[in-house]
Amino acid sequence: MDTTFLSSVEHLLCKSIEPQVRQSCISSHDLSHINSLITNLFSCDEQSGAITVFHAASKPSISVYKYLHRIIRMAALTIDELLLGTIYIFRILHKNPTVRLCELNVHRLLLTSLVIARKYLNDYTPTNNAIFAKIGGIIPNELIRLEVYFLKYLDYNLYVSTQEYFSLKGSLFMSTHSSSNSCRQKPTSQTDLFASSSAKFSGAVF
Repeated sequence: MDTTFLSSVEHLLCKSIEPQVRQSCISSHDLSHINSLITNLFSCDEQSGAITVFHAASKPSISVYKYLHRIIRMAALTIDELLLGTIYIFRILHKNPTVRLCELNVHRLLLTSLVIARKYLNDYTPTNNAIFAKIGGIIPNELIRLEVYFLKYLDYNLYVSTQEYFSLKGSLFMSTHSSSNSCRQKPTSQTDLFASSSAKFSGAVF
C-alpha cells in the first residue's frame, strides 16, 4: 500500500469534496475504541491461519488507526457505517476460524467491510467503488474481488439486528466512562480476544 500514492489521492479528493460534506459525527474517542476492538483481535502468529485474498504481500506502513481515520474523513463515513462494518468483521472471524486477523489482512478487511456497510445502509444511493479504492490504496477491480469474497465469508448475510447494533454502540458510551481500566490484563489467544471483545453481544447471532 503506497503511502505516497495515498497522500496524493487525499490531496485531490479533499479539494473536490465540500468541507461540510466531509464532516463526520464519529468522535476521536469512537475511532480509538473501534481501533482497540479490532487490533485486540490480532493473531500473535501471522503465519497461522489461512492465507486469503485480503493478505498483503508485506505489512502496510499506515497504522490501522490512521487508515480508519483516512476512510472516515475522505469518504464522510457515518457512525452507523463504522459500527456495521465492525460487526461484519466480528462475524467473519466467528464463522471462519481459519481466518486470523493480523497486520497483513486487516486493512483490506476494514476497507471492504466499510464499503459493504455503506452499500447496505444506502441501497438507493450509488457507492463509487473507484473513490473507495483510491482512498484505500488499491485498484477498483481488486476492491470488487474483495467484496465477493467478503460476502462469501458472511454467507451473504448482512442483516444486523437492533440488539447487535445497540450492543456495540452502547460499548462506545460505556468505554468513555471506563477508560481508566485500560491497564487490565489482555487475553492471550485470538479466541479469547474475540470472546472478550464480543462478550457484550451475548444473545446476538453472528
